[in-house]
Amino acid sequence: LHWTNTTNIPQYLRTHFNFSCDKCKECVVGTLYNCLQCSNGYCLCEKCYPSRNEYHDEEHTFSQVNEFNWLKNLKEIIPQY
Repeated sequence: LHWTNTTNIPQYLRTHFNFSCDKCKECVVGTLYNCLQCSNGYCLCEKCYPSRNEYHDEEHTFSQVNEFNWLKNLKEIIPQY
């Protein structure tokens, strides 16, 4: 299962349970943005990402993670997902 539009998925299914935003400190819901240059795993939620240059190095690039922890675990248990 891979969704290109996650907005129609209930919030509890769009949660990255093991990740909190390094700016607002909340559990990341929706797209997880991970800094590719920071070795400490700097992550932002989709609410904080648009203003990232105000508090993070503007030359750093971020990857987008839309696959959620529970889905990854499901794929390990049931490979056809």
